[in-house]
Amino acid sequence: MRLHMMTIAATATTLLVSSAAFAAMTIDETHYEAGVLVVRGKTAPGTEVAVDGRYKKKAEDDGTFIFRLNYKPNKCRVLITAGENNETRDVTNCTDPSDKKVDPKPGTPATPQPK
Repeated sequence: MRLHMMTIAATATTLLVSSAAFAAMTIDETHYEAGVLVVRGKTAPGTEVAVDGRYKKKAEDDGTFIFRLNYKPNKCRVLITAGENNETRDVTNCTDPSDKKVDPKPGTPATPQPK
């Protein structure tokens, strides 16, 4: 009986530890404005969360996390990792007019041609 109880306790502990690693992650916001990237979401409490593998922090006691970074992601997409979960998200409001290259009208050379 004692061995049976120890097995149950060990299994329960393993399940609890595993569930934190595989806990669901929800992303509520990925937004860029005035040079600041905001990523906000929720996962298991204490889970390490990373943005693009560069910026890391632990989720709060209620599982929430928020990043406010002076960082503009490449191609306006971020990879968010929490435990074993990975999710790529488009960042809203990320592009601005200076980011866009304007193509010349068809048939118009991009640079003046010598005469």
